[in-house]
Amino acid sequence: MRRFLLVLLVLIGVALGAIYWLLADPNRFKADIAALIKRESGLEVELRGDLSWRLWPPVRLVARDLTADWEATGGAPLVAVDALELDADLWPLITGEKRLKVKGIAITGLHANLTATDGRANWLPPGSAETKSIPLPIAAAPPDATRTWEVAVVTLRDSRIDYDLDGDRSSLDIEEIIVADVSPGRTSPIRAKVAYATETQRAVLDLRADVTATHDAVQIADGELTGSLAQPTLPFSTTFSARYDIPNERLSATFDASIESLTIPTPHTVTLGGAAAAAVLFAAPAVTTAAAVDLDAPILPLGAIRAVDWEGLIRIARLHHDGADFADVRVETSSTAGR
Repeated sequence: MRRFLLVLLVLIGVALGAIYWLLADPNRFKADIAALIKRESGLEVELRGDLSWRLWPPVRLVARDLTADWEATGGAPLVAVDALELDADLWPLITGEKRLKVKGIAITGLHANLTATDGRANWLPPGSAETKSIPLPIAAAPPDATRTWEVAVVTLRDSRIDYDLDGDRSSLDIEEIIVADVSPGRTSPIRAKVAYATETQRAVLDLRADVTATHDAVQIADGELTGSLAQPTLPFSTTFSARYDIPNERLSATFDASIESLTIPTPHTVTLGGAAAAAVLFAAPAVTTAAAVDLDAPILPLGAIRAVDWEGLIRIARLHHDGADFADVRVETSSTAGR
């Protein structure tokens, strides 16, 4: 009996040693992880930095200095990330609940290079159909999704996305984006502090909204947007709601904006359609200080503006143009299919 117990203890010790050897250094699994991602998504992932994990409780995986692209070209990758942290709760899976619960996903230092030329976008797999709009950074649920996973909070910090849409270059600098209570079909509150810039304009934005993603649409409700344009300095705020049609890649929005004081430079033809209305809508939706706005240079590319259907109200307390002042101006504006 004593010999049996001794042998059993030796076997247990060997098993524990083998498990420790396998799990102590997660870097030996880099190739397996990259192969799994390639098989499931088609993306070539390179794990350049160290992997680390904590097994209990909860499970935490940390990956540093990683890149992802559809093919290894040796140039600037589609996406590069300084650090990715994931905290998961395995207890539901151990108890047979078959639901993955993630306590948090934190991404720091993401840099994405997104380009589209003649409808061919590098963020889509090679051979995909043409795209018509900037990609929406919200993953939608598949049609038959049940709530088999949930994420308590997703955080993106100190990141940047560069866009090149048929030569129209812009960038999105992300100080912080926080999305809570993420699960298929569930409404998730979102908070974002970002700066959007083109070659001629820059806007610092603070966004709050409730987002619901399904298999065919993303709904945005109770939206509040505040911020400031840089040239000229124009603080603004507006309320809005929106719906993004995923199959048709089309965004529709309603808004209610108010402008305290707006000056249109002279000489300039005042129109309320086309690029002029788009400039007021997208570049100065709620100005609270008097400033001149260049209506020929809206902050968004005209192609992106035409991809949006909108209907809304702009209230201008005082409009200045060509030596004349107009008080209590009310503009009802809309766009459908680029008209």
